[in-house]
Amino acid sequence: MGSVLDQITENGAYVDMGSDSEKGEIQELLINKLIVCVSDIPHHPHTLNPSYTYVANDENGRQKALSRPLFTFCIS
Repeated sequence: MGSVLDQITENGAYVDMGSDSEKGEIQELLINKLIVCVSDIPHHPHTLNPSYTYVANDENGRQKALSRPLFTFCIS
C-alpha cells in the first residue's frame, strides 16, 4: 500500500485502520508537523472518521479537509 506519507500524497488523505506498522510513522509525521489529524482542523461535516483521518499539514491539506468529504474505502 505504501507509506502513510505516500498515501497522503497520492490520495490527499490517509485513514488509520489500526495497522501497528504504520502507527510509528504516523507519530513521527505528527511530531514533525508534516501531517495533521482532520479532527484538529475545520473539516467537511461529512468526512468519515475525522479522528482517524490525516492530511498534509499545509494549506492544500486543510482545503481538502474543509471543501470535500474524505472517503477512502467503499464496502459493498
